[in-house]
Amino acid sequence: KQVYGIHHPLVITTLDNLGYAHTKSKNYTVASEVYEEILHAQMAFHQGFNMDCYQSLKKLNVVYEKTDKLHAAIDATLEAISFQKRSLSPDDLIVRKTHSLLARLDAKLAAS
Repeated sequence: KQVYGIHHPLVITTLDNLGYAHTKSKNYTVASEVYEEILHAQMAFHQGFNMDCYQSLKKLNVVYEKTDKLHAAIDATLEAISFQKRSLSPDDLIVRKTHSLLARLDAKLAAS
């Protein structure tokens, strides 16, 4: 990160691998911090919300769901939707997928 900066694609890929390793090791606190950092770096780098951002959001939400932090998953998804409104059409596939993700999280929260 110090050499290339957080927004560099190599750094983001490395962080993604790190997040995956922490998730597999059940070190969910660190994994969620890594995925949050990735998501914000991607949104800043792309100056918008693309499929890479969506994949990072999904990974972050998996970690939140494993730790029963559904409210945090919903908050992250709502933040993503807010960011999407600035850069994507409401009919965009990513927007529709993100809304489906939010609906699934809301249903899971209501069932708990």
